[in-house]
Amino acid sequence: TTFTATSGWEPNHLLSLVAAAEAGSEHPVAQAIVAHARELGLQLAQPQSFDAVPGHGLQAVVDGFTLNIGNKALMDRAGVDVSTLEPAADRAAASGETPMYVAVDGAAAGLVAVADTVKPESAEAVDQLQALGLEVWMITGDNTLTARAVAAQVGITHVLADVLPADKDAAVAQLQAQ
Repeated sequence: TTFTATSGWEPNHLLSLVAAAEAGSEHPVAQAIVAHARELGLQLAQPQSFDAVPGHGLQAVVDGFTLNIGNKALMDRAGVDVSTLEPAADRAAASGETPMYVAVDGAAAGLVAVADTVKPESAEAVDQLQALGLEVWMITGDNTLTARAVAAQVGITHVLADVLPADKDAAVAQLQAQ
C-alpha cells in the first residue's frame, strides 16, 4: 500500500480518516488499507456514516469530514477535480497497483494505491488452461492500466476492465456466446 497526500494534509491524519472509512468493508483493497494504517499504529475513529458505491468506491463521514474514496468515476460523480493526482494514479496503475482517489469535503486530498499480489502459480495455471486450447480472459472492476499490467504478469492477453460487479455475469455470458 502506498499513500500520497496533497499539500495541506498531514499524510497520517488523512490515512487514518481513509482507513476508518474503509474499516467496515470486506473488500480486499479496503482490508489492505486498514492493515497498513494499523501497522503504522494509527487510531481509527468510528465513521458517522458509510455508503458503498459498488464498482466505484465509498462515501463516508469520519470525524465530521465527508470523504469520497474510489475511482475516477466516483470523483466525477462527486464533482471533485483530481487532475493533479491523475499522473500518480496512472503510474500506480501501470505498475499493477489499484489507485483510489481520496476527496475530503469535496476537494482532492490524496491517492491510495494497493498492489494485488499475483500468486506464483497463477501464470502456470493460465499456461495449463491455454495448453488445453482454452481462451483465458480477465474480467475485472480495476481500471484498464492496472488490469493489463496484472494480466501481463500471468500471460493473459484478453482483458475486460472497468466492469461493474453487477455487469460481470453478463460479460461472461457474452464471451461464452462468442
